[in-house]
Amino acid sequence: MKNLCWLGEERTFEEVLMILGHSKARIKKSNLSKKERCRRIRYREEISIPQELHNWGIINPSFEWGEAKEAPFVIEERGDILAVHKPSHLHIHPLTYNEKNNLLSFLRKKGYSNYLLEETELEDKSPWDGGLLYRIDYETSGLVLLSSNGHLYDQMRRHKDLIKEKVYLVVVEGRFSLKNGVYEHKLTTSGKKVKASDQGLLSHIDIEVLMVTDQASLLKVSLKEGRRHQIRVQLALLGYPIWGDTLYGASEKDSFGLHCFQYEFENGQVYTASHFWGLDFFSFSFREGSLVLVQ
Repeated sequence: MKNLCWLGEERTFEEVLMILGHSKARIKKSNLSKKERCRRIRYREEISIPQELHNWGIINPSFEWGEAKEAPFVIEERGDILAVHKPSHLHIHPLTYNEKNNLLSFLRKKGYSNYLLEETELEDKSPWDGGLLYRIDYETSGLVLLSSNGHLYDQMRRHKDLIKEKVYLVVVEGRFSLKNGVYEHKLTTSGKKVKASDQGLLSHIDIEVLMVTDQASLLKVSLKEGRRHQIRVQLALLGYPIWGDTLYGASEKDSFGLHCFQYEFENGQVYTASHFWGLDFFSFSFREGSLVLVQ
């Protein structure tokens, strides 16, 4: 904590913190109890600012695995873009300074702080986003891209059409019997989930079947929009929830069947997850951009 001497008129601790620049919502997210927030602060009284508020917007340099079964690692650094492998069950970014089980804390600990952009021209940029060009879910594994260039970051976040194709490898429950092709739904957010709605946003996934067994099927799924939970909910609506995705109707498993495989940009740049991926009975390695089944 950081100690300060309060030289203003008597106020609650919450009011003092707001005068010091912390929003009410931010203060409520801290570990301060209601009793502490309402405590009266008198003139010349010494106060201690909680570390998580004093360091608001700063990525913690300590990293913890949390529930992840493997550590993240850097795939490649090309120009102003860093490609990183994120394991399943690791948060992609924190929501407070005290959170350490996230990809950005890993990068700061490893010396890649230049990819934790603190300021850009985007007015709605969260201080916790760093230089992330996109997010993937906590459960999802695979390729994550970041930029150290503020102008490039702003362009990529403003103009989603600069990304030509986003490719994921997906394991779904059961024998997939639908044809290869594009499937569309109108989606809207409903609490923690996404659901189909006539008033929702039109969303498309392009499915290619790679392998089918009675127990599960492996799909290659491409999408353009990249909406929240898009692949997860659209496959569930088709009757094939992702392996281990209990939120959308699958049975509970030790692993989660969604892996970000490849991103291709309109300028021809392609980034691929160059990493072995094993999921219960499907195991693969990525060699020169190709998917190879490991016997």
